Amino acid sequence: MFLSLKGSHKKLLHGDVDLAIKLSAYGVHLSSLAFNDIRKAKEAGLYVIASTHSYEEALLAKEADAITYSPIFDSPNKGKAKGLADLKEIKGKIKANIFALGGIVTKEQIKQVEDLGVYGFASIRYFKI
Repeated sequence: MFLSLKGSHKKLLHGDVDLAIKLSAYGVHLSSLAFNDIRKAKEAGLYVIASTHSYEEALLAKEADAITYSPIFDSPNKGKAKGLADLKEIKGKIKANIFALGGIVTKEQIKQVEDLGVYGFASIRYFKI
């Protein structure tokens, strides 16, 4: 999967550091099973986003430029929600930019994660009209 950042020609490739390097991509998105590729990607000059689902994973991904942390709220088939308190704790201990993810479906939830000072949020269901 190739993701294009709106308003730019920067491309992020999902999951394959070698291919991202070969294609001269701007960066790579890595799953929680590929943290061992973070250093390789950074050494190649790639922007790295890593998916995390626990404090331990967030620590393992601390060299990434950004992490996703999920699920913050209840989300179908995504496991137990982490909650805002957990997100706040992670935010206080991790220097990487954090994208809140999972179960964000209302403006109130967006405001709650924004109030914590996270870098951003991601959602699918919020944008479905």
